[in-house]
Amino acid sequence: MWHLIAPGSLDRFHIIADDLVGSALSELPLANRNEYATLQEHAEELLDILANYVHGPMVVVGHSVGIMIGMLASIDAPARFETQVMVSAVPCFISAAFE
Repeated sequence: MWHLIAPGSLDRFHIIADDLVGSALSELPLANRNEYATLQEHAEELLDILANYVHGPMVVVGHSVGIMIGMLASIDAPARFETQVMVSAVPCFISAAFE
């Protein structure tokens, strides 16, 4: 989905695409498997990424489980986020599914 959205936005926005650790083409070493067992741990990783690359409030665009991660991150650090765009939101996720 993002490959359709990002090209039209590159000239107007600074885009940081965070691939979920342990999914898609992301590598997840066995030693770190428990480190990303919950959505909260993914949210903390997102906040670490933002701390290194973003200055000031930002707009987060999320899809599916990424929406929940962005929402958790904005609860933990509301000053980091101006707003959220939720694409194809799903009302709930069970963190245990990531174990």
